[in-house]
Amino acid sequence: MGKLDWKKINPDIFGSMIQAVAEDEERGALGMHYTSVPNILKVLNLLFLDDLRAKLEEAGNNSRILLNLRKRMARIRVFDPACGSGNFLVIAYKEMRAIEAEVNKRRGEADLPSEIPLTNFLGIELRDFPAEIARLALIIAEYQCDVLYRGQKLALMEFLPLDAQNWITCGNALRLDWLSICHY
Repeated sequence: MGKLDWKKINPDIFGSMIQAVAEDEERGALGMHYTSVPNILKVLNLLFLDDLRAKLEEAGNNSRILLNLRKRMARIRVFDPACGSGNFLVIAYKEMRAIEAEVNKRRGEADLPSEIPLTNFLGIELRDFPAEIARLALIIAEYQCDVLYRGQKLALMEFLPLDAQNWITCGNALRLDWLSICHY
């Protein structure tokens, strides 16, 4: 485990892995359905990613507008009340980090740490194991984005120790008060 290369782990596929090991009856009873990346992007693009990309293009190299876009992105919250293993949240995070990296590049600040916190990606999952997988998938996605956009050395310096904060709630989304989970 200590020699595992976390750059090569694909957090996008955790959902299909969980679904593959679950019994057919359990999957049906719990509504476990893996959503592919292209289908997730269809939703995310329409919700907010297309708008962010359009704002990025409109900004060009205007430093002030780019800074405002980066600040706006840091305030966006993504909530999945049936997050399973977190694929929707992971894809949203990675896509936002790609846009943020372009903002930073255009501002000449490519080495800046991300201003998009993992705690802005909230989920509810009925079962413990997929909830923990969702949290781990987001942590791996954050590390991989840091390596990709900032380099191995900076990524490693900030990766450990892992944050003990948990932003994936284990419970029944039909019975929980969503506003108490998305409290900020």
